[in-house]
Amino acid sequence: MNGIRKHLIQRGSGTLKIRILTIVCLMVFVTSVAVLAASPSIKFTHVPKKGTWSENLRGKVVGVNTAKYKVAVYICVDGGWWNKPTWAEPTCYISKAGYWSCDIVTGGTDEDAEEVAAFLIPKSYSPPACGGDSELPSELYAKCVAKVSITRH
Repeated sequence: MNGIRKHLIQRGSGTLKIRILTIVCLMVFVTSVAVLAASPSIKFTHVPKKGTWSENLRGKVVGVNTAKYKVAVYICVDGGWWNKPTWAEPTCYISKAGYWSCDIVTGGTDEDAEEVAAFLIPKSYSPPACGGDSELPSELYAKCVAKVSITRH
């Protein structure tokens, strides 16, 4: 009798281990699918106050393979749009975790920017340079997979 009980306990614990492993695998799979199925999005996590010189704009993206995307940032000062951080370096790197940072005060009166916009774009796309343009280029909206903007007061 003890041999049968011992066999059932051992068999039962193996079945329990299999069930637990199956549940864990399903949870990992569902979580992975949910992350991959998330729509691409971009948000600001920190926007420097208007008039601030020493802080970077920071944000986060989700729903994309960060190795295949970058962020293009533009500011509007006195009605004109300018790309940031510079014309020579018009985009920002995205970390594997989805975080990015951009210096939006690189000259002139950048600290007085009324609007800030960020576009999540493919790495293969070169965003257009803006040097005081009254509007952001329409192609930027067509090429981005997500965008965010804010008005500063």
